[in-house]
Formats: sequence, structure tokens, C-alpha cells
Amino acid sequence: MIVSLLLYSLFASPKSVVLTPEVPLAALPDDAAEFIRVPWDGTIDEKGNVYLLDLAAHTVFMWDASGTYKGNFGKQGQGPGELMLGGQNGGPQASINVVGDEVIVYDGGLRLVNRYKKDGTFIRAESFKLPNGRTEAFRILDDGNFLIHHRLFNTEPPLSEIGIFKPDGSQLKSLFKAPDTSWRMRSDNKRGVVIIGYSEGSVLHYDQSRDRILLAGDTAPEFQVFSQDGKELEKVTMKIPRVDVSQADKDAFNEQGWIKNNDFLTADFPEKHPYFSMLFPDGDRGYLVTRVIAYYNDLHGYYVDAKGRTLGRLKYRLGEGGAIFGANGRILVVETDEEGEYNLFISKVELQNRS
Repeated sequence: MIVSLLLYSLFASPKSVVLTPEVPLAALPDDAAEFIRVPWDGTIDEKGNVYLLDLAAHTVFMWDASGTYKGNFGKQGQGPGELMLGGQNGGPQASINVVGDEVIVYDGGLRLVNRYKKDGTFIRAESFKLPNGRTEAFRILDDGNFLIHHRLFNTEPPLSEIGIFKPDGSQLKSLFKAPDTSWRMRSDNKRGVVIIGYSEGSVLHYDQSRDRILLAGDTAPEFQVFSQDGKELEKVTMKIPRVDVSQADKDAFNEQGWIKNNDFLTADFPEKHPYFSMLFPDGDRGYLVTRVIAYYNDLHGYYVDAKGRTLGRLKYRLGEGGAIFGANGRILVVETDEEGEYNLFISKVELQNRS
């Protein structure tokens, strides 16, 4: 009986998820004019070329499919095509996409859609503005329409909405709309905003390799899969826990530079973390679903198969300033060491027996 229980425990327990380098990306040269400072969004095209949008450096860094560094573009002072990457209505807004032979950057500071060739040559800029809000995510679908997550502040209550839009800004279809619970105004007669750390919210990902929109609400461990025209294809339900927000989690959130010693912003917290806050397809094999503990960007999540069955558990530290992105069914890891040096690689997901 004891032997049977041990065998069951060995084979039934989720394995450990390991993010191992499949394609290491070369470090930037020592004499580079710009360096990685705040990696904000990243993408991988169908050939394996990598583009990293840096918020603080106001530029796009690029590597070819072998991991060789190929320079940067959109930088300040280059003239047409230079990026502002600031924000309107509540902080920075910027996204990067690769569609066909173009690299397309949404610059929220200027409310422009900038188009470049894959070598960084500027093509043109197009104005794109949504009313009364800020754009959180901007993805370009294969049919040329835009998949957008934006927040509407001039409504009561404020709303978070995900929808499909035409390039002229008109909405084709709303996929998700709910009250925005990530913030509230202070109620103590003081000027400022209360940020809800680890708040519930929608999770959005566009899997360009399969032309699928992945969307999760905020109330259940599940996500929906849509076609690019907004037709629901399936719902994937997972059995993953929802854990408490610890005091250490709160302390880590408050240690972030943008909120620490900021008299205008204060933080409040729910009792529990969301089930997950990021969702990345791993080809057609499964999905990496994870949440993030602030400051050191610790990933706590799971690897599930295409039907939502748990195969492994993830615990991974990206480091201060680190980030993780997904595109075309692949995963881009941006991690930092204790000295603040960046290490980038296209990752493969491996499952190992837990010790």
C-alpha cells in the first residue's frame, strides 16, 4: 500500500517547469549608444528574428534568428520614425508587432502607429486615437484589423475593454468589458490614486502562429479562444489554485520605484492573487500560465496541455527589471543578474521531475 502511494505521488505530482535557452541572444556591444533599460514589449517573427521595445531607451533592439545582435532603430534624434514612448492618461503605452515584412510600433505618447521595414528603415506613421482612455495592449491581426485592450476613464464606473477595431478607430466587435478594478480615487480628501496591487483583470494574448485570440476574464481559472473575427472556438478550463497575497508580496510591490516614496500613488491589495496574469502558448503543445510577484519579477505559474490539464509547476525569478513575452508560439525571456546585467534568450519549456 505504501509503495503504491509513493508511486502515485511520484507520477501524479506536477513536474517542475524549466525555462531553458533555445536561442541565446547576444549581448549589446560595449560601445552601443543605447542600452536595455526598461524592456516593455517584445516579439518574435515567424523566422525567429527578435524585436525588443525599450521604454526608457526609446528604441527597438533587434536580433536575427541565430541570436546575432543587429542594432536598433526608432531612436531619439533619428528624425522621422523616432519614438517618444511616453503616455497619456496614466502612464506609458507602447506595443510592438511584426506583420508580414513590417515591424509596427504603437507609440502611445504620440498616438501613432509607426511602420518600419524589418531592418529598421522607417516607412510611415499613421495617427490612431481611441476616445477617453489609454491603450494597454495593441496587436495587429493578420487581416489588418487591430486587437486592443484599452481603459476608459470618463465613464462611471471606469471600464476595461478588449475589442477588435478597424485601422480608422471604429470598433468591429467587443470581446470583453468590465469595471476597471485596478485603481480608484482616494477617499480621504487627499489628491491621488489608489493602485490595487495584484488586482484581478483581463488577460489577453494574440497567437499569430495559429491566428488565435486568447482571452481570460477575472473570475475563473479558464480562458477563451477566438478566431480573428471574434468567433469563440473553445474554452480551456484549468485546475489551478488561487493563493493569498502575503505581506512579503505587498512589500515587494511597494518597493517598486514608480510607487515607492510617491505621494500621489498609494497601494491597496486584495486578499488573493488572480489565478494568472499572463498566458503564453507553447506552439501547439500547451500553455504557460503565470502570475508575477513584483520587484524581482518572480513567476509563479503552471504549464498546462491544450485541454488545460496541469503538467508542471513554474517558479522562476526574472530579476529586477526582467520581463517575459510571447509571440508566434514562442517565449522570449529577459532576465537580470544581481549586477543588473541583462540576459536574453528564446526559451523552450522543459518538464523535469520535482526533487
